[in-house]
Amino acid sequence: MFDATVRTHPWLWALMIGGWLVALPVLTRKVDELRPGFDVPIIPALLLFTLAVAVCAAIALGVTDHWDVRWLATAGALTYPFYLLHQRIGYTVLRAARDHTALPAWLLLTLMAGLLLTVAWVVYRFAEKPLRRLLVGRS
Repeated sequence: MFDATVRTHPWLWALMIGGWLVALPVLTRKVDELRPGFDVPIIPALLLFTLAVAVCAAIALGVTDHWDVRWLATAGALTYPFYLLHQRIGYTVLRAARDHTALPAWLLLTLMAGLLLTVAWVVYRFAEKPLRRLLVGRS
């Protein structure tokens, strides 16, 4: 582990902030290229990305070293099933919902994220976890 003087070195901060700044135009272009069937605003993507960078910085700075938050392990386990499910299933359901409801896009996106996180948890809890026990040989 790094000591506090290494973690707070100005060049490390410059590197992190520089990486964030370089990524912003790429993120903007990627959001502009999305074609879910309706306009996708850029601000939520920029805010979520900035939040993710801030969380990574907090972890790197050791802010979370003494946290005893067990649900974070489950949250981490949900990332892969969420990744697998979100694009095809999420976009398909999102387009159908947009075509058949009058709900605003931000609400549909929020509901879809919640739904897909729930499905990702079901996959983790009832498929990945039991299969991992079986493959590793634990009961």
